[in-house]
Amino acid sequence: MAAKFDPERNTTLALPSLFARYEQQLADMKEVLKRLNGGTPLPIVPAEWTDVWLCRFLIGFKEDPEEAGAAFFAAHRWREENGLEAIRQKIAGGLQPAEFPHAAKVKPCIPTAIHGRCRHGLPVEYIFSGCTDPARMFKAATYEEILEYHIYDAEYKLNVRARACMQARVRARGLPVGVVCSTRAHTHRPSLAIAAGLGR
Repeated sequence: MAAKFDPERNTTLALPSLFARYEQQLADMKEVLKRLNGGTPLPIVPAEWTDVWLCRFLIGFKEDPEEAGAAFFAAHRWREENGLEAIRQKIAGGLQPAEFPHAAKVKPCIPTAIHGRCRHGLPVEYIFSGCTDPARMFKAATYEEILEYHIYDAEYKLNVRARACMQARVRARGLPVGVVCSTRAHTHRPSLAIAAGLGR
């Protein structure tokens, strides 16, 4: 049986260890971004997650600050040009799912997600897949409306996961757990008890 991950004993996913290991590379990467941005530091939202975002690119590009910086800058520019950074800023400012565009039409037809913690404090996301109702959704909203809502929803969930990881001080992306249940079963106490047990 595989040993359970304990952040107090295993530091491979711990943010402090990660930041200490890549301290110089992160500093170099920020200089690359500043240079590409015309000498001005690149604004990253939320600011307190800057090193987390940069680490993901740094690790993905084999710890090369120049390549990672160029890739991050290109991704950031694309997000700005397509309005995703503006959406992230709204969500970071407190925009709630009920306030997303077309939420009244789309939200009742998609899986409900409950974000919690396992007993070690690591982020866990319970997804109630049985709540999906595609036929109802496409009758209630157009493809463009559904797409816009899902973009907001994806940014919101990224925000929740990142905040949970920062609070737990680990770089884990969060564990998604699919829970198959009938429509609206997320309001059913036994279903919630089952979901809670999966995080242990």
